[in-house]
Amino acid sequence: MKMTQNHKDKIRKALIGKPKTEAHKNALRIPKSEETKKKLSLINKTKETQDKRKKTMLVKYGVEFSNQDPNRCYFNKQYWINKGFSKDEAQRKITHIQTNNYLKVRNRKSFWQSSFWIENGFSEIEARKKVHDLQVLNSSKSRITVSKSCKNFLDKLENKFNVKINREIDLCNRFKVDGFIRDKNIVIEYFGSFWHMNPLFYEENDINVVTKMKAKSVWNEDNGRIKYLNKAGYETFIFWDIDSFDEFAERFKNKLYESN
Repeated sequence: MKMTQNHKDKIRKALIGKPKTEAHKNALRIPKSEETKKKLSLINKTKETQDKRKKTMLVKYGVEFSNQDPNRCYFNKQYWINKGFSKDEAQRKITHIQTNNYLKVRNRKSFWQSSFWIENGFSEIEARKKVHDLQVLNSSKSRITVSKSCKNFLDKLENKFNVKINREIDLCNRFKVDGFIRDKNIVIEYFGSFWHMNPLFYEENDINVVTKMKAKSVWNEDNGRIKYLNKAGYETFIFWDIDSFDEFAERFKNKLYESN
């Protein structure tokens, strides 16, 4: 006899708060074979599965991705604003969390470090080769350098103005830009406050914990790229992750229609 949803809910409610025995925990720890893991990975990447997840998120939380939910995701500025923080304070909180998360990962040994493999029985030479092989394999894969926030921003801009924005385009045989409208010669760059060290939150001698670059060097590099692109005939628009989309859209619209 098939168990009804009502029975399942009653059992689930009865088990809430009750500790599981070790035997129960071990029974749940069913190891997956490499073949099963591979199949699951392929299933998770299919458009059908991704669409199903989006639909579930929309039904449950009203958003397609968890990072868009201001009630659940602390990487969403609105999450902190809802808690009484100002817009700038919210961005500082997110930047602080990003920094701490990176430091935790950096201080934790991973398979990108030879010490990880040495502790797992490999010799020093073998460990270095393992790390090297991983680096080669990783570099051979197509990399996605555009963040989800950048992608969402460009998608929103495309939908608002019904214009095609090309992503990650190489210009001048020198720079890769986030967004590019070819027939208008318009470049769009999305600047995250953490990576581009927003002057509102960083002093010029502050050092980024990931890139090890001083804020002043980051600013000079960004400004140099923008000047070079403008000199080459490209109109460059910069959007900071703390900026107002509507205000940016107004400036962008004026240039977009002006160039028609």
